[in-house]
Amino acid sequence: MRILAGWLLALGSVWTSGAWAAHGYALWGDLKYPAGFAQFDYANGNAPKGGELRLVPLQADLQVPADRVLQFWTKAPDAAGPSSLGLVSAGRVTSLPLQRLPALKTDQLFEITLEPPGGSPIGRPTGPVLYIGRAVPLGT
Repeated sequence: MRILAGWLLALGSVWTSGAWAAHGYALWGDLKYPAGFAQFDYANGNAPKGGELRLVPLQADLQVPADRVLQFWTKAPDAAGPSSLGLVSAGRVTSLPLQRLPALKTDQLFEITLEPPGGSPIGRPTGPVLYIGRAVPLGT
């Protein structure tokens, strides 16, 4: 019976004289949105896009030697090496647009190292690791 129904559908599509297309299909009633609509009613077109990573210090009185700076790093589990996310100030919140980060993955490493002025001269951490953490998924 399924084979017969399949053949009838195939024959019906061959015998149809013309094809048509639309920007959307509604199972019940009319379409809610016209062709070329800009956004869904429930979406806020003015909402911030992209997001940010906020680095909030837990120790406000961290003393950084005058001849050193704090540098923020990340390394995904499959990356060949770490990527610098830039210099950060002790005791201050730092915000980074997510576009500056490589694709975030579970177990991605984040660390802050103590580096010479201007940051690491070789593109990877040279100083001691002061803080370290990993990305973990929240909920499912």
